[in-house]
Amino acid sequence: MSAATATARSAPDLLNDARIVLDNQGAIPSGSWPRAVALLCRQAIEKGLADLWAAVDPAMANVRQKRAQFICLRSYLDPDVARTTHQTWAMLSDACHHHVYDLPPTEAELRRWLDSAETFLRAVGAALDERRDEPGVVK
Repeated sequence: MSAATATARSAPDLLNDARIVLDNQGAIPSGSWPRAVALLCRQAIEKGLADLWAAVDPAMANVRQKRAQFICLRSYLDPDVARTTHQTWAMLSDACHHHVYDLPPTEAELRRWLDSAETFLRAVGAALDERRDEPGVVK
């Protein structure tokens, strides 16, 4: 999947793709499925973050450092969800950068990270729905 294709997909679609790869591990050769799942999950979180910033604070979408975006996220979402998502994103980022001495993430780790990403995307969806319901917000 090219970067252009990945950006065109919605965050839930990317997360669903990650779950499909995880549930069909034999479909990707050479044992590269753990990193494929990690990459798709990380992209889902990043897309959800971009969608949130586009709606609530477009200037934040231009901040290059994801760490800064995650710190500010606590002001818009439940702080526990923001903190957990930041931690998950950091672990996914580590998993996506392959080093010969690193073991790939385990299936249990990937499932936990997918669940965390799903919780984050639900929180983003709720925040965006809430924002749409505010008076004076263009729908």
